[in-house]
Amino acid sequence: MNYLNNIYQILDVNLNRSVEGLRVVEEVARFHLKNKTITKRIKDLRHTISSLQGEPFFEHNKLINARDVKQDLGKDTNFDKFSYTDVRELTMANFRRAEEGTRVIEEVIKLLPESAYISKKIKKTRFEIYEIEKEMAKHLKVQNS
Repeated sequence: MNYLNNIYQILDVNLNRSVEGLRVVEEVARFHLKNKTITKRIKDLRHTISSLQGEPFFEHNKLINARDVKQDLGKDTNFDKFSYTDVRELTMANFRRAEEGTRVIEEVIKLLPESAYISKKIKKTRFEIYEIEKEMAKHLKVQNS
């Protein structure tokens, strides 16, 4: 496997991680909190991350072609919890997943030429995730009280 392929593999995994984490918190905002504003903000962030696959040097095909599930050393390792004590714990875990994924993208993308604007875009997105996490934590704390 070549160097660029390895980079695309890292990006693919972390794009998926970020989008999946945001999807979980989006559904909590939508169905548990029934908060239209937060739901839309999360959906917009999720779409911002997904749209990276359309960037000229960051095509979805490159990500898919780099994917090698059979050889992935992490596929049989359980990084996730098997259960949560409440919706708040589930939500915070998925915010962390999205934040970690975006941080990896932000750093690794710098290895590709002419990608500084993507790194800046994903950093902005990550900080927006932090803000929404704080807001949702307040809403969930109130509901659990």
